[in-house]
Amino acid sequence: MTVLGRIAGWIRDAISAVTPGQRWTSALSLAIATAVVSFGLPPLQQPVVQRPATTPAAPIAAPPTVADPSPPAPPAPSPPLFGTTPPRPATQQPPPAPPPPTAPAPPPEPGVTVPTLVLLASSEGTPGRTDADIARAIAADRGMDAEVVTGELHDAAVCDRAAGRDRLVVSSLGVAPAVRDCLIASGAVPLGYDVSGTSLERDGPLAISTAQGVVSALVDLATWLGSSDGPIGLVSTQELEVAVAPALGAVEEAGLRFDRTAYVADGPEGEPDVSSAVLEFASAGIATVVFAAPVEVQRSWTLKAGLVAPMTRYVVADVTDAVLDETYPPTFDGAEVRTVLRFPWSTRDGEEPTTRARCREVWEAAAPPGVPDPLETARALAWCQHLDLATALRAAATAGTAIREYLAETSVPSLLTSDLIPSDTTWGPTEPVTLRWSAACACWSQHRTETADIAVVG
Repeated sequence: MTVLGRIAGWIRDAISAVTPGQRWTSALSLAIATAVVSFGLPPLQQPVVQRPATTPAAPIAAPPTVADPSPPAPPAPSPPLFGTTPPRPATQQPPPAPPPPTAPAPPPEPGVTVPTLVLLASSEGTPGRTDADIARAIAADRGMDAEVVTGELHDAAVCDRAAGRDRLVVSSLGVAPAVRDCLIASGAVPLGYDVSGTSLERDGPLAISTAQGVVSALVDLATWLGSSDGPIGLVSTQELEVAVAPALGAVEEAGLRFDRTAYVADGPEGEPDVSSAVLEFASAGIATVVFAAPVEVQRSWTLKAGLVAPMTRYVVADVTDAVLDETYPPTFDGAEVRTVLRFPWSTRDGEEPTTRARCREVWEAAAPPGVPDPLETARALAWCQHLDLATALRAAATAGTAIREYLAETSVPSLLTSDLIPSDTTWGPTEPVTLRWSAACACWSQHRTETADIAVVG
């Protein structure tokens, strides 16, 4: 009898002697026994079950098992939940220490603030070629994102739109003294070609000018002019009186005293003032007239005086536009100027400096078709120069150097004037030369005796 036959006989005998529940148990046992006989025992392999990481309970002694010569590696830890990292197995090495943080740049010294840049420009002029248009073009070329405020730079009301503490307010050919004073009072620092010049005195107001300044210009002129044949008079404007009048004491100390002084109104409204002052100067026998006034006033005065005082000698102080506008009536022939400006006269017959040519090319590439006049080009050169200086001043402030300290130790080449250099209490151009206006060319040119003394800058 086969094995299966014997097993079947045992089952029949068992069924007849047990209860129904025992019969089900016996049937199940029979099925298992049959499977074992038919297929053999299953292989010794544990199923892998992945579970979420939980806090491990207290260890329970495991039942003894047969030692496996190659125990499986511990499973990798599951990702943390809500930022909680599961505990590491004892065999895991601690993570390497993070590298030391990079030391941040030192903050500016107390009292040194990096100023916000604001461009203050005039909206007057030909559309597309205004002072404001030039400012935007030069700033864009230098990648500077700055607020541009436009308005009348001789109107103190424009100050309200540009003023503010810790602002560096940049202009091209400068603003009126009243606007400058308003900006200073607000806590801003003006930077432009302003008649007031630059003072480095720590207790005084801070304003940066790339011009010579009224006091320096008139004192230099007084020293150069010396004694004059006959009475001498000074002509300026009511707008500039606030800067010119305080300089007269220093002029007298330099050896020059004016016999007559006239402050006329600015613009067309000043024509009656000019007429009255011309007659007064002629009646007083004024032989030499010194202009500390814009070219517009100089032209008006010369035309009117040509009828009543044709032999008057004219001398121009280095104030406002000075030699930038060379258009005068023929009776201005032989007039002289003491100026630190090197444009436009210095390179008229020679090669233009590279930096100046590059600045002109930037503006001419951005401007609408047309031929720029000298005043327009001068504005472009001033914007190039002043925006570059503003960048240097802000970088110095970032490094902790105050503006006064930077200027007191720094010389800067200029696109418009002689080099900008520090002196005892001032900063700016300090190398004036003498030019003479000729009706033959309608232009300013340097005296032959001084030609060898001047170096073209830029």
